[in-house]
Amino acid sequence: MKKTFGSAFALIMVDLFTVAPTSPATAYPGGIHLHIAGKVGQKAVGSTVIFGAEGLTEAPQDPTSILTPNACLWLVQANKYGEFDQLQPAISGWGPCAGPGGESGKTIQIPASGSLADQIPLPDLPAGKYQMWFGAWPATTVGTDSISLGVAFTIGADGTFTAIGPACDGERVDGRCMQPIPFNTTGM
Repeated sequence: MKKTFGSAFALIMVDLFTVAPTSPATAYPGGIHLHIAGKVGQKAVGSTVIFGAEGLTEAPQDPTSILTPNACLWLVQANKYGEFDQLQPAISGWGPCAGPGGESGKTIQIPASGSLADQIPLPDLPAGKYQMWFGAWPATTVGTDSISLGVAFTIGADGTFTAIGPACDGERVDGRCMQPIPFNTTGM
């Protein structure tokens, strides 16, 4: 079968933008995804938030486990000091989950297949800076690694996105996100 330049280019781009974790600290199969389908200038309320997992087969399934539900989607906002904290007031219909979002989270159960795709509309939020995170706990014991992705966005006084991009859970140095080095507490 003869491939066109367009199909070959698409395969190259998929290969270039497909990155699997290789660190021993995160050596479990699968991964997660999070995307807010919005752009600067677009109304924020109702924008589609797409999230899920693919091949995360180590997600705990035991309903009596502290790690079940095994994933969470949570939202935090910047306070007057620029630090991110739980939403005030909490979003109606959202509740507590294991993420640092306190009362503004949605618990998610990734099935045994390790694959999940879901979406929700972005709630109506006042002007301000926010971060939305999706995290999963693929390990089966407390104190082991989790994975998370975040999207940072700002909503202006007119209700539109004024900024949108990746969130940083580390420290920003010269505009780059510096992640803390994982510390293995389960043995050396």
